[in-house]
Amino acid sequence: MGEYRRKRQRQFGQELKNLRSEAGMSGREAAELAGTDQSTISRVENGHIRPSHELLTRLLTTYGATAAIKEGLASELTELDVGVSSWRWLEERKGPRQIYVRDLEREALRRRGYHLDVIPGLLQTAAYAEEVIRASPTITPEQVSEGIALRMERQNILFEKQRSFSFVITEYALRRPFGTSETMRTQYERLLHLGTYPTIGLMVIPLWVPHPVLPHGFTIFDDSYVYIDTVTKPVNVIETPEVKSYISIYEDLVETALPETESLELIAALAKDTD
Repeated sequence: MGEYRRKRQRQFGQELKNLRSEAGMSGREAAELAGTDQSTISRVENGHIRPSHELLTRLLTTYGATAAIKEGLASELTELDVGVSSWRWLEERKGPRQIYVRDLEREALRRRGYHLDVIPGLLQTAAYAEEVIRASPTITPEQVSEGIALRMERQNILFEKQRSFSFVITEYALRRPFGTSETMRTQYERLLHLGTYPTIGLMVIPLWVPHPVLPHGFTIFDDSYVYIDTVTKPVNVIETPEVKSYISIYEDLVETALPETESLELIAALAKDTD
């Protein structure tokens, strides 16, 4: 996201904060009345995320905003939504989207993800990442090197002890070939190494285990935000009931997956098969 759009989003959040203050409400009170949580209120007001139009309407109603203010802020939110979508898809594409994800990862202490078709970017080797990025229909050859560099930079966060990471990965994603057999073998070895860290949990859903059929993977940041990547633009879920639904689905997937020790054994077997 360009600095201009970041500034507009921060200003939008500040306007909502001012309205809340004028209404004499704390963040907790506003969250309870608007049917969301205090973390979401804080992230919106600090400009870290944009509210849905539904949440914006509830907040403005809670604050007693006038019809003119409601109309003006709704229009501003629409412009921000369209602008950010255009930025991601038409202007800069792969690099900025990774920067956006990187910023989400830095803000959260807990990250949980379900990955059904590709090994997640935080766990990829550079060689595997290159093949994945090249396979993207939205990437030009000139953007590949930048994409790899950003992906490797994002991985530094894995080794910060105050954070925790949990990945549920389908066996299909593990077996899906990218590059040579050597590329896959080193990728499996990378997973086995990362699986030794106490802050990183790796769980695999085997091909033979029935599990919920989902149209996409997703990532949960703390307990307040869900990020879903799509071809055209990301989808951000911040509504409390929906976030809770994703958390429940993730917990079901964890129950379905192999325990961590058995998951690492499966990955080790895949690595051996590439020899």
